[in-house]
Amino acid sequence: MVESPSGEEHVESMFHKASIEVNEEGTEATTANSTVLIKKGKRFTHRSSGIDFVADHPFLFMIREDFTGTILFIG
Repeated sequence: MVESPSGEEHVESMFHKASIEVNEEGTEATTANSTVLIKKGKRFTHRSSGIDFVADHPFLFMIREDFTGTILFIG
């Protein structure tokens, strides 16, 4: 849980989803985020829009864990 400096609101939960699609036409990566915020006992949800990334040339990508630097996936 994350609280604001005033203590009036806090983040109760946060969700993240990412996908990478590679085919003959190119590559598309998308993300979706959702955050549940609480303010003085009232709950509301904020959903952000996904981001499209199109690569129309050869490239290398990896998914890496930030804290240890461990490479989880490379493609």
